[in-house]
Amino acid sequence: MQDTCTLRKCAAYTLDELSRTFRARLFSVVSPMIDKLLAQESWVLKYSLDQNLGRESAVYALGVIAAGCEDAIQPHLLGIIEYLFGMLENPEPFLRNIACWTLSKYCASLFNLDPTGEQKLFQRYLQHLMNRVVDRDALVQEAACSSTLNLIDTIPEKLTPYAYDILQVFMSVIEAYKGPALASLYDAIGKLAESIFQEKIQTDERALNMLLPPLFKQWDLAKDTDRILCPLFECFQSVVTAMGPAFERYAGPVLERSLRVMASVLQQIEDDFRHLNEKAGIADKEFVIRSVDLVGSLCCALGTRIEPLMGKMGPVPANVFVVCCQVLLLLALNCFSCSHRTCRSDSTDVR
Repeated sequence: MQDTCTLRKCAAYTLDELSRTFRARLFSVVSPMIDKLLAQESWVLKYSLDQNLGRESAVYALGVIAAGCEDAIQPHLLGIIEYLFGMLENPEPFLRNIACWTLSKYCASLFNLDPTGEQKLFQRYLQHLMNRVVDRDALVQEAACSSTLNLIDTIPEKLTPYAYDILQVFMSVIEAYKGPALASLYDAIGKLAESIFQEKIQTDERALNMLLPPLFKQWDLAKDTDRILCPLFECFQSVVTAMGPAFERYAGPVLERSLRVMASVLQQIEDDFRHLNEKAGIADKEFVIRSVDLVGSLCCALGTRIEPLMGKMGPVPANVFVVCCQVLLLLALNCFSCSHRTCRSDSTDVR
């Protein structure tokens, strides 16, 4: 999904840059405005003559200036965190959504606020975040998963004691999630496997039993043409990377499907290219990229032990290198042929 530019995002970008440039001086200007907005009973931005701004925009601004105004915010941080904890339980989903995002910007600071070293404040944050992972609202679900992903990226070593609890929550909701929230959940699961469990997962039967059965159920449910298959491929890529050679016993179905998807897309690209279809490859390039990446991860993890699996593929092309080269070559040729019509090679995601 492309990230569209909006006035809100442009304003947030500018505020972020201003906060990194002027730091405490900017905070002294915006903090009275934020305090006033947080006191509003309305949670949305109201376009009225008195500019009655709501709490949602104030909470968003707190997240935007978190990095640039870090030192100036520090004396007020505990109060901000407690306020956001309360907002995570607010009945309005848009407030829970923005509170998830803003709190993720302060996650690394939570440890410095607990002088006893017992991490009680961080444990409360993690519990609030997991409560939002099981939220009924799809936007809140997506925000909670993205926030957990940011947490794993920022302080993975701090999450190790809670890895099983987080994984259990993730797998408990995987069948209920849909659309973008499910894609965000797949990202978080993959990051958890690759960054926290890492190679330990190879012999960790508890983690494997929690992780793999629900993932393979999702694998079986998704159709080859379903867009959700792309983030699922990415999730499996992370799992394969984490498990390494231990993934061999599970690799057969994953390899077979990856090659099947590649072969199917290859045929469609050939047909489009043959007929000079101006829309050639637009709907399929993500499937190609993800399937090629996944096969590459399988080759890296299994090494030469992938060869016997290749021989069992039956009607699916058995030589992965030939298939990959054909796909990539046809994509390159197709982009070249389109350059005089629509593509012009301006895309930033061309590989």
